Amino acid sequence: MSEPCLLAWSAPDERAETRLRQWICDHLARHPGDPDGLVALVEQHQDTGHAFRAAVVLAGAGAVADAVAAVRGAPVRRLPEHRPPRPVALLLDGHGAQHVRMGAQLYGVEPVFTDWMDDMFGLLGAEGDALRADWLAEQPVVPLDAAERGQPLLFALGHALGRTVLSWGVRPTALLGHSVGELAAAALSGVFGLPDAASLMTARTASYRDAAPGGLLAVAASLEQVAEFLGDGVCVGVVNGPNQTMLAGSESALEIAARRLREAGYTALRARIPLPFHSPVLAPLAAVSEAVLARIQLRPPRIDVFSTITARRLRPEEAVDPAFWASQVCRPVLFGPALDELLAEQDVLLVEAGPARALANLARRHPAVVAGRSAVTAMLPPRLGVPGADRRAVLETVAAVWLEGHRLDWTAVSVRGAASSVRGNRRTIRSVGDTFTARKYSLSRSPELNSRNSAPCFSVTSPGGVMQRYAVTFRVRPGTEEDVANLLATYDPPNPEIDDETRLLSTSVFMKDQQIVRMIEFEGDFVKIMAHLSQDPNIQYVEHELDKYLIEEDRRDMSNPQGAKEFFMRAMMRTVTTRVPEGYGAVKKS
Repeated sequence: MSEPCLLAWSAPDERAETRLRQWICDHLARHPGDPDGLVALVEQHQDTGHAFRAAVVLAGAGAVADAVAAVRGAPVRRLPEHRPPRPVALLLDGHGAQHVRMGAQLYGVEPVFTDWMDDMFGLLGAEGDALRADWLAEQPVVPLDAAERGQPLLFALGHALGRTVLSWGVRPTALLGHSVGELAAAALSGVFGLPDAASLMTARTASYRDAAPGGLLAVAASLEQVAEFLGDGVCVGVVNGPNQTMLAGSESALEIAARRLREAGYTALRARIPLPFHSPVLAPLAAVSEAVLARIQLRPPRIDVFSTITARRLRPEEAVDPAFWASQVCRPVLFGPALDELLAEQDVLLVEAGPARALANLARRHPAVVAGRSAVTAMLPPRLGVPGADRRAVLETVAAVWLEGHRLDWTAVSVRGAASSVRGNRRTIRSVGDTFTARKYSLSRSPELNSRNSAPCFSVTSPGGVMQRYAVTFRVRPGTEEDVANLLATYDPPNPEIDDETRLLSTSVFMKDQQIVRMIEFEGDFVKIMAHLSQDPNIQYVEHELDKYLIEEDRRDMSNPQGAKEFFMRAMMRTVTTRVPEGYGAVKKS
């Protein structure tokens, strides 16, 4: 494996999970060079209805023994009965979290992330090209600590990571942004669109060059303790926690305050922030921002935003007020109190959508997290890491969200990256309101697909139970990527609505093992689905892979069409006690 690889599986009980885990280990030992095949097989056991779940991210170039040990050591999580998963809340970083090539390893690998980053760079014009170049460079021309680099990049990064989470089919219950991260939260929640955000960031970036110099001073003390050191050009700029305060001011004022604080026994360190953000000194920048915001259509948020301006949930009248957003640059960031308010309302899985893990580390000290009521994960490593480190962090976040019990759109999760993912070559039609992969194609109806001579082999993966999601796949014929491209034109998918409870979710065509493969995803009653598919002239026989890892010995029955059909019927009769779908003939139950 050249890239980190996520394996996630589930089972209805502990015994089945143990057998499935052993099957995965056996496959790793027998086929060390076939990660795509393993991912494809494990995909069949990602059913969201099963209570016993496990997941592991395998190293990109690790030894087989290490991979087997990782799978064996992955803890099993049993989803609690009668309790929904804790909702996801996103944390979005502000200035101070930036570092060289933050998140850059995802660029060109995570499709959704890449598209949103490119959209932002494109909206910024020539400045966007320079911004992208400095972001991807080991030695940027303009340092990322500079406000004109760090601020727009942190906005773009947080917004793109947030969009990536949304593409997984996860709708956050809340967004909490720190400094410029609050603007990313506003964009994600729909207060303003990305083009308007780019206009705002362009105006703010230009005004940074004329702003009074200064910065912020991090102090290990409470608001009450720092009160005596305020004044003379020094004010509270950020409140991150009970004893984590940042003072804002001019260079000279902060030097005097730092000396006095250290003499009094407090730890005081300058942050990597070049301007006195969140202080009255930057009031002229607020005027520039308000002029831009006044021309923008502002809307109430579609996702709850916990504002660090007010330390509470953003109100609709605040969201549409240009002066409210403009004042953000010269008012204190009340991140700690806002986090208190969020975690007092509900228990959540906090996901940091940004670099450095500064917000994740702050959140881990919160009493609600320490007590285990809420949990924390981060989408990026704390600093620039080894190749694959960014991808690994994203996959670990996917695993954390899934282990929490959330239902994921696995077709949108790049388990191994766009360049090498099993899903990377999948062309998907958007259907019935579900979100699938970002690539948009259409499929063609051609003689090759309808030919009885192509002898397709179908595979139905069933999680068990009759009201679940089923992925029906079949091999059409041997072919190449070029052949697949030739099929992508005007395909009429099966009727999406079978009845009120059974429907088509998606249809795809992709390459697997030099075969052109078609997949149809359904949700609903298994028997109705099979009856519906039996009317498709392409279907000649089906293999029902109910417990694929347990039925390898039955593979000999798949050597001919009649044996395959009989095998399917035996498998189906073991789990479905209602009538046999039309088109499969009468089969006696032994």
